[in-house]
Amino acid sequence: MDDLESWLSARLDALEQRMTGRIDDLCEKVDDIHVRLSQVEELAMKTHISRAKFDNSRREDLIEVPFPDGTPPWNREVDGPDNTGRVVLPALDTIQAVATLTTAQTYGYFRGYWPGEPLPSVRKDCKRMIFTAIGCRMDGLLVDMD
Repeated sequence: MDDLESWLSARLDALEQRMTGRIDDLCEKVDDIHVRLSQVEELAMKTHISRAKFDNSRREDLIEVPFPDGTPPWNREVDGPDNTGRVVLPALDTIQAVATLTTAQTYGYFRGYWPGEPLPSVRKDCKRMIFTAIGCRMDGLLVDMD
């Protein structure tokens, strides 16, 4: 009986080692898939943003351009300037919608599209940068921006 138990124990140990090795291999492959998926997601978001900007450069009714991190901005609540509270970002579906942004909304959009960049001292410059971020060309743009 001891011989059978020894033999069985050795076979089970060998089987466990093989299974552990295969599980480790699978875990490595899954980790690799996660890395590649993250890369694909990042590329897809960059492509989507580029396409949305391209479309906006050729139309009057604008489509939503996500922030660089992929966050969709329309109707999103964000921090206002100088900790003045929260502000809801309106849809920028027309050129006029950008032109009529309030100071707090302009700040919110600028921070979203240009994270880490210093805030221009003139609101009109912020709006110009927002126009650029959403793909609107400034040449020939006849909009009164305060």
